Amino acid sequence: MRKFLDTVRSEMATKLADNTLGEISALDMREVLTDIIDSTISDEAGYASSTSPVLSMALTTAWTPLTDANVTGGAVFDTTVGGDGDFLRMLPSVSGIQSSAIAGWSYNAKGAIDIDAPTNVPIEVAIGADGVPGTLVQTVIGTAGVNFWGTYLERYLLSTPADTIFQILLRSPTGPTTASISNRTLGLIILPTNNP
Repeated sequence: MRKFLDTVRSEMATKLADNTLGEISALDMREVLTDIIDSTISDEAGYASSTSPVLSMALTTAWTPLTDANVTGGAVFDTTVGGDGDFLRMLPSVSGIQSSAIAGWSYNAKGAIDIDAPTNVPIEVAIGADGVPGTLVQTVIGTAGVNFWGTYLERYLLSTPADTIFQILLRSPTGPTTASISNRTLGLIILPTNNP
């Protein structure tokens, strides 16, 4: 099962001590090796949604989660392989992904969005954790006509609280406006993590 890496190291020292007395069993070896594999592979979850129809979103200076009833795909990968548990949950109703019910894991969140805004109006986009944007904020400036601009997002979170909800957040730092959103994706990977 998935465990924090320091826990796996401790199990290795305990279960696989020097074998001068022949006390290491095949079961001990299987358990430790299974824990190593399960604790170092990445669980992944993601969703994708496309332009049918283009999403019109009212924005203010406050960060607003991108919620999209037209999420066209979503999956939690590695939910049955390896027996390491189901650590990520899709939340289609809020276009988000929820982290493990166990606090302390580290995550890598990645996203992409195609956005259009009124001419010369900046729109800021970030990956949020429980509604709070990360420090990496991308800005898209609206241009004349319909010109969707793509932007890529990434965020690393260390020792995350339990049940954190990851979403794409947007805001208009200059005041109320409406933006058009076409393609959008969000992915989350749980990373091998030392004990918090």
